[in-house]
Amino acid sequence: MSEHDDEAAQALREAQATVAAAQVRDALDTGTLTFGEDFTPQEAEGVLASLPADADLDATTVPTSVRLPYPVHQRLRAYAEEHGTTASTLIRQWVEQMLAVPDRPISLADAVRALSTLPPQGQHRAA
Repeated sequence: MSEHDDEAAQALREAQATVAAAQVRDALDTGTLTFGEDFTPQEAEGVLASLPADADLDATTVPTSVRLPYPVHQRLRAYAEEHGTTASTLIRQWVEQMLAVPDRPISLADAVRALSTLPPQGQHRAA
């Protein structure tokens, strides 16, 4: 199994656990949660105690599908490999960076285009 497959399987397990925990909490809140004869009260308490706390949900990752053109996907994978990380980690970091920046008055592409016209640090253009 590749690193990507391992990462995807782990993300799926975490998402399933998160959904299950939310369903159990909903059942507890509505009073519809019951344990059959297979569980003693102590075992039931153990199951409930093992559920992730609400605070843990902030650290839980959820698998998200993104469709990329094949050449873009290949470039992403190559970039990730060159930087010793995974494509999933890069995408997550880039999304977090973009969401952390408040409303932008100009597009990122326009900013990069403008910055690329500036001379390197320490060099000045002749007037």
